[in-house]
Amino acid sequence: MKIRLAEKEDAPAIMALLLQIANLHVGLRPDLFVPDVPKYDEKELLGMLGNEERPIYVAEKDGVVVAHLFCQSKILGTTKRKIFYLDDLCVDEKCRHQGIGTALFAFFKEEAKRRGCYAISLNCWTGNEEAASFYKKMGMGVRSETLELILK
Repeated sequence: MKIRLAEKEDAPAIMALLLQIANLHVGLRPDLFVPDVPKYDEKELLGMLGNEERPIYVAEKDGVVVAHLFCQSKILGTTKRKIFYLDDLCVDEKCRHQGIGTALFAFFKEEAKRRGCYAISLNCWTGNEEAASFYKKMGMGVRSETLELILK
């Protein structure tokens, strides 16, 4: 498996992965997500490619993109400490449980260290137990919670 920066030619594969995540989230929160509407459209994706502060990586297996990793450099609160935010990680549903996600996360952590970051962070939707379990297994813990009250 090879992990590398995403290129324009990877856009169709990345869009397919974004759709997988979008439809997973519809099952978790149909009030907030719409079927077959990804987090980013193709124009937004193409605009992000090549942005050093918001890099996108892909994992290839036998020359085929099987996963993506969207990252973002951020500043944490008033401390001005730099963090590396994991905006999106998806392994193709046909390729899960093969160590690809673990390898991508390890790559993400090393990239954060290389960039001199204080910490890494991400958001995980309540109800996405598989993702939450994975990230806890990777050593992550809860820093804060977002609470809501839906007004109907």
